[in-house]
Amino acid sequence: MGIDGRERRRNPRLEVNGGVQVVSVSREVAVSVLNASRDGLLIQSSVPYSAGQTDSFRFITREGDPIALHARVVHTMTIAGGAHLIGLEFLNRGTHTVDDAIEQILSAYTATLDRGR
Repeated sequence: MGIDGRERRRNPRLEVNGGVQVVSVSREVAVSVLNASRDGLLIQSSVPYSAGQTDSFRFITREGDPIALHARVVHTMTIAGGAHLIGLEFLNRGTHTVDDAIEQILSAYTATLDRGR
C-alpha cells in the first residue's frame, strides 16, 4: 500500500505455497516465492539484495519447464532469523515472450493452489 493507504499494485497477488522452484541465476541460490502477480514477486532469500539491483530468476514448474525472467529489486527487508524479503518487479513487460512466461508461471501457481484445496 502507498503512504495514502491506497493499493498501488495494478494486478492482484496470488499467495504461493510451492509448486514452482525458483533460483537466482547470478547467485545460484534457491529462493522461496511468497506471492506473485503479473508485475512481480515477493521472495524470501537467505542472501541479501539491494534496491535497484537486477537479476535473472529461473523458474522450474512441476512439469519441468524452465522459464527465465529478468527482475529489478524494488524493496527489501531483513526479518527474524536473518532471512530477507525481497520485492521484485519484472523487467521487459509488454513483450510477447515475457508476458507469456509470466502467464505460465502464474498458471503453475494457480494449479498448485487449486490442488491444495
